[in-house]
Amino acid sequence: MKNFKKKLIIFLAIIFFIALAILIQRLIFHKIDEENPEVIPNENISAENETENTTEENNTEAPTSTDTTKELVVATMEDEIGKDSLYCGTFQIVWNELLEKNGKDIVFDPVEKVAENLNKKEFLKTDVNEQDYYVKSGYPTEKLRDLIKKEIKEKFDEKSDILDKFTWEKNENDAKGKYFFYTMLKKVFNFKYEFKDLEDGNFEGDTYKNIKYFGTDGTSDEQVKDQIKILYYNNDEDFAVELSTKEGENIILCNNPEGKNFKEIYNNINTKQEKYTGIRILEDIDDFKMPNLKFDELREYTELENREFTDSKNNVLFIEKALQTVKLELNKKGGKLVSEAAIMTKESAAIIDTEVKPKHLYLDDSFVMFLVEEGKDKPYFAASISDITKFQK
Repeated sequence: MKNFKKKLIIFLAIIFFIALAILIQRLIFHKIDEENPEVIPNENISAENETENTTEENNTEAPTSTDTTKELVVATMEDEIGKDSLYCGTFQIVWNELLEKNGKDIVFDPVEKVAENLNKKEFLKTDVNEQDYYVKSGYPTEKLRDLIKKEIKEKFDEKSDILDKFTWEKNENDAKGKYFFYTMLKKVFNFKYEFKDLEDGNFEGDTYKNIKYFGTDGTSDEQVKDQIKILYYNNDEDFAVELSTKEGENIILCNNPEGKNFKEIYNNINTKQEKYTGIRILEDIDDFKMPNLKFDELREYTELENREFTDSKNNVLFIEKALQTVKLELNKKGGKLVSEAAIMTKESAAIIDTEVKPKHLYLDDSFVMFLVEEGKDKPYFAASISDITKFQK
């Protein structure tokens, strides 16, 4: 009994010292925590800051255009257009010259939609007066360049904006394998009776301000208004008119056009005017206005460049450079249009490696073997060998 009590006292003492040690350890750690408190991030504050930063970034981001996928200048009337697009038949004319030289359609692999439309030749140089266009082609020599400059100066009193953007050779010998096609179109037209300068106004609602306009108002003479023919009129947002000039160049203007390309829009105008039965002249209570126009655009057809095609003799060629300019001014007196287009082609020669290299005819990978009797068509033995250890016993 005495031994039992002794052992119990020892056991309780051990328990006491263990509990005391645990207590002392906790007191020490608590003191350390007080001296070095842990920083716990505030999730709400972080979320607010992140929202503020995002808002700041969004506020400083520049607005993006809604119509950046379409080229401003298109090659044909059938090319899809954007909200802002231009077309002039000069590139079609120069393409037609290329087709005649090539002897067949220009076909790329993969297919290029612009080339497909151009191959249709829906616009010809005979669609305009011969006195208004100039066409030239030949080896791209400095002599040809200087001749073109001289002749467009004599015919149109114009300088080229694109000739110096091409590479010219000293002589025809150096220019072998290359060919150059060029055209310029110039149109000058005047209204018989000047329109009136109108007050500056807005365009596209309030998007563009202080735009210069010309047209007619209540004080305009009857002969000025007679230069305007109504093709059709459904309401103030849906109409088309035609302005006549002294030179016989008619200016067709369509509000609220319908169609995904210029050809569709033009066909729809013709369809609507055929069905229109209303009055086609401006009456005293009617007026007209349109903005002055002035632009100068250069288009490089990069999608057609460095793409191989074949001619009628199966020679492989490519377009080295293809450019077009379109410049127009239009105001109350009339207008002027000047457009150039040029294409440089080059033969695509294969690179010939004249170095003699050794042939390493090593059957050191999977191969197949046949044994055939001379004069026979069918082998009498065949082997497909991959695991060579099976064949070297």
